[in-house]
Amino acid sequence: MKKRIGFLLKPEQRDHARPIFYESFDILKNRGVDVELIVPEEHLITLPDIRVTCTLYVLRPGVELALSLAGILHDKGANIVNCFSACSIVHDKCRVTARLLDCGIPTPHSYVTGFPEQVLDVDRDFRFVIKPSRGSAGEGVEFVPREEMVNEKHDGPVFIQEYLQSLYGQDLKVYVIGDEVFGLRRPYPARTFEEKTGQVVDVDPQIRAMALKIGKLFNLEVYGVDFIETENGPYVIDVNYFPGMIGVPEVAERIADYLYCKATGSCCYLPDHCSHG
Repeated sequence: MKKRIGFLLKPEQRDHARPIFYESFDILKNRGVDVELIVPEEHLITLPDIRVTCTLYVLRPGVELALSLAGILHDKGANIVNCFSACSIVHDKCRVTARLLDCGIPTPHSYVTGFPEQVLDVDRDFRFVIKPSRGSAGEGVEFVPREEMVNEKHDGPVFIQEYLQSLYGQDLKVYVIGDEVFGLRRPYPARTFEEKTGQVVDVDPQIRAMALKIGKLFNLEVYGVDFIETENGPYVIDVNYFPGMIGVPEVAERIADYLYCKATGSCCYLPDHCSHG
């Protein structure tokens, strides 16, 4: 039977998908795979009518409705990359950070609150990074000096981290596809396409081991880990499922290879900790 892969997207991801994903779509189509772009927000979905119609679903980050639909499909036995439970946890920065800390993985001092000024009661003199407690792709991230924290107003809870100074003045983005690990350094925030592409770097064995450990910890298959390299060693500042991966060499073909293996049941490209079913 012909294989079908459905990509769960938000509207802007369909209309302005990165070229690498369209390249992956074309590679998959050339291998005889049907590709379906699914944008839940654009439809009135009748819940009893939801059926598993794809061999494999790919969940891209950024929208609650797609995550909910992935959960329903998961309950009906769908095969999803990354699995629903992994995406559900990684979407929640509080749960991610707590689990990282429990496993001894270095992260900045972190807090969650509905009133950001409460962090001023912490007896530490540092600059803050404020993020939505549920979010991805750097959306809503702010760098706030301590003296300005009292003016911060947000709807709903926020996740607050200590700002750490990078040795290189850049973030280290580590991307993992199956068991392949890639490293890119780039400025934050990256504004131009050149900055977003970053510079490919060799991944230090310690950081590589941490990234793979995080994959096993959350049962992730295609993911990214953001590191800050400091004089006290590397710290994990974020984990993302199925990020854009701009700058990874031959990334469109690597993604297509992985998804093709997953859809056809081949395990030659899949990490041991991930389900092949």
